Amino acid sequence: RLTDNSAGVAASLTIAVALFLPEFTGYLEQLAPLKGKLLIAGDINIKWNLLHDPEQKSFADILDTNNLIQHVLALIPTHDKGNTIDMIISREGDDLVQSCQVSSQISDHNAVHAIFCCCKPPPSKRQVTCRKTLIRKN
Repeated sequence: RLTDNSAGVAASLTIAVALFLPEFTGYLEQLAPLKGKLLIAGDINIKWNLLHDPEQKSFADILDTNNLIQHVLALIPTHDKGNTIDMIISREGDDLVQSCQVSSQISDHNAVHAIFCCCKPPPSKRQVTCRKTLIRKN
């Protein structure tokens, strides 16, 4: 965990994001053909609230290209340094996330609460065919 604000750490974070973005894109390419609902949640460490930041723009472009939505509002910080870096991401058409809010600080991060629309799939029906056999007793 990096907590120092020196230039070396800033350079390391920039390199880390430069490596993360193509890896994340590759990960999404693997997930794209899969059926079902998609949910990605976690500490992404890209400052979603800095709309003019090149890293934020690149990440937003990746989400947009893959028809993904980031649900945590940029106006509400999720980190004690005032940035929104914790995210909940889903496919645009999934209607998976009903609501998402940021509440009190539990560490250097605020808690992110979400309500999901998840239904139990209906039971599958199957047809079983059998025939009666006669058994002769001698």
